[in-house]
This record gives sequence, structure tokens and C-alpha cells, in this order.
Amino acid sequence: MKLADFPGLVQLSPRQRMQIAEELWDSAADDKLPVPPEHKKLIHSRRAAFDRGEMPVLTMSELKKSLRRRP
Repeated sequence: MKLADFPGLVQLSPRQRMQIAEELWDSAADDKLPVPPEHKKLIHSRRAAFDRGEMPVLTMSELKKSLRRRP
């Protein structure tokens, strides 16, 4: 399935499409999809590293600058 399959969506503004995308994402999250054990393990290990102060933290400004530099 592609966006082109929904011509009405293509005509919406980017903001409107983002609102729909957010609603779709939220509705999928409500479906309680299973999370593989490897993903849970990775999340827990990253959270533990963050809690120990071992992960760098960016301000929103730093994050935006970093994203702008990407090709």
C-alpha cells in the first residue's frame, strides 16, 4: 500500500497528513502488538545506560542541528 493509493490523502496539507499519521500510529499502539524479547532487552539495556549517565543527552536545539546536517 502506498500514499498514491489514497488520492484524497495526497491532496491534504502536510500538517493534515501528519495528524492522520499520528492517529494511525496511536490506533496501532492500542492493538497491543507483541514486542519481541530482543527488542525489550535492548530497550532495558539502553534505559539502564541512560540512568547510569552513560548515554549522551542532546537538547532539542542540538538534535535539530544534528538532523539538519544529515543528507
